[in-house]
Amino acid sequence: MSYLDVFNEVIKMIGPINSKLSSDNFIDSSLEKLCGEGIKYKVSDTEVAVPYDGAGIYVFWASLDQTNKNNVNFIKKLLVDFLDKWDEPVEEIKYFPKSNKTRMKKTLESFESGNMIPFYLGKSKNVSKRIEQHLYLEPHKKTYSLKLSSRTQLLENVDFEITWLPLGVKSSEYFLVSRIEALLREHLNPIIGKQ
Repeated sequence: MSYLDVFNEVIKMIGPINSKLSSDNFIDSSLEKLCGEGIKYKVSDTEVAVPYDGAGIYVFWASLDQTNKNNVNFIKKLLVDFLDKWDEPVEEIKYFPKSNKTRMKKTLESFESGNMIPFYLGKSKNVSKRIEQHLYLEPHKKTYSLKLSSRTQLLENVDFEITWLPLGVKSSEYFLVSRIEALLREHLNPIIGKQ
């Protein structure tokens, strides 16, 4: 059997898996978990820890301005300005995910006044450790992460909330987490991250 025959056989086997993961029931219950209450974070916080160290998906939610959160035009301008500053940090930050203005437009289409905005969505084999990197990794480190604690000037008025979806899969099953991440990204449209 050629490699192409094996590959096509695997594609056929994955079809039902993709169908099950794409079902409204799975997506809705995953979104319900990710849109639930999470851990609060501000860049002035010195120690925030997520109490889950298994594999899963996580989301950073952001509230960029408390005074005008009912004005969608104001939020749009605020987001554009914010994302421009995010992509060109004044701090000495290297190796960080860039903004996604295309997704920002989709985010604003579904924005409801008073809601937090999906800021960043990711996956990890160890959610707690990965979130810690996003929060506290030093700006010069080569690991791609948000490095939020190094962006005090930009983020001083931003309130974050971090939620996660525990999946607890074995290493051999971890490839499925990438598929779930992609499906959820299409629904949430986080404003940071090019994927």
